[in-house]
Amino acid sequence: REMYEESREIAVAAAGALFEGKGEDIAVLDLTALPSCADFFVIATGNSVVHMRSLTERVLEALIKHGFRNAKIEGQESTSWILLDYPSVLVHVFSSEARAFYGLERLWGDAEMLDWQQETGLGVE
Repeated sequence: REMYEESREIAVAAAGALFEGKGEDIAVLDLTALPSCADFFVIATGNSVVHMRSLTERVLEALIKHGFRNAKIEGQESTSWILLDYPSVLVHVFSSEARAFYGLERLWGDAEMLDWQQETGLGVE
């Protein structure tokens, strides 16, 4: 239970950082009820390569403030996706084309969508 709460905290903090960086179509998938390599996927779209890199920097900084420093980073030189791996949480920042191509929300369609906005109060009107 404690590990789940920590993973959830990472996912919600990452989603908040993506929102504050103007990431688009932010989704948090709770994969804990499914056989998976992670507890949560956080997915967002950036509107340019520079924006994607800026979003990942925001997430890294936000999670360091929460005490999470152990991210592995993949795709830093990519023009279509960047992955931050916090072993139990995978943060995916895609270009719109790559997001449509990989379709993680479709592939993990049985996952529960976490209402991160309700938890953070961001973007809730």
